[in-house]
Amino acid sequence: MVLLLFVFGVYAAGVYQLSHFNDKMIVPEGTDNLLAEIDINSRGTFRSPSGLEVILDMGSRHSFITEEAVEHLRSIGYPIEVFPTLLCTQNYSGRYRVYTRKVSLPVRLPAPRGECRLENCEMLIENNEAGNIIGMDLLRYFVVAHEAADNRVKLLRNVPEDYVFVSHLSATDKPLISLSGLKRRVYITLAVNDANPEDYFFDTGPSMVGLQLIQPLDNAKQATSPVAPDSVTGLMTQQECRVMVGSRMKFAPVAYCDTVHTDKYSINPFNFFTPNDIVIDFPRLQLLYRANNR
Repeated sequence: MVLLLFVFGVYAAGVYQLSHFNDKMIVPEGTDNLLAEIDINSRGTFRSPSGLEVILDMGSRHSFITEEAVEHLRSIGYPIEVFPTLLCTQNYSGRYRVYTRKVSLPVRLPAPRGECRLENCEMLIENNEAGNIIGMDLLRYFVVAHEAADNRVKLLRNVPEDYVFVSHLSATDKPLISLSGLKRRVYITLAVNDANPEDYFFDTGPSMVGLQLIQPLDNAKQATSPVAPDSVTGLMTQQECRVMVGSRMKFAPVAYCDTVHTDKYSINPFNFFTPNDIVIDFPRLQLLYRANNR
């Protein structure tokens, strides 16, 4: 009984840490709707005002920083503190790891008038090939707009007036984490080629750069048109699939793979909705769209 209570206590403490990670972040005060304006490059990353290369990853439950980045920030006198922690969670690639160190720091993002500074941010320390990641523990607080023509991401307080509703989103997480009210895995329901609708996981991480939709490899057997290796990604891909998003329809390629994503069905919304601009309203779980007529 004592051992059972100990194990439950450790598990409950882990869930508490997961649920409260980055819940003390401070967003700048003011009335301006636009907080940050970030230009994404062809690698899916951007350069922060502090000189770090960073990726915005909706597929990552947490934010991560590398040892090299920690040392760089210390070398320029950046206010960063390292703390012990004990947290078992998935990294950007979906693999579970135990983390024993985290940092607390202000996150500086590009903005039209200099920079946007988010105070009291936490990031787990991990040396990984993806580098520095801003995940859903931070992004969930914002309305996130993507302007397709410039591949520009904006962090907003509210939805701009010139966008129209497209679809509700759903959010979930591990059962005990979901009970706490914190749900960092966000999905949109899509129907591809008249198949039954599926919930597609939002993922803008490194494995989804250059991709629009991912389905399990076995689904290629039900493809309604030829499937062949894509010339860019090398993945087996069916081109020009008919995709229903709410009451709207568009055509998009579907790649089939079991290794490059953290959910069976995944979508990179920045790529899928191009050439149109979109807004992902994380606080209210809705997606909106604006036709790009430029």
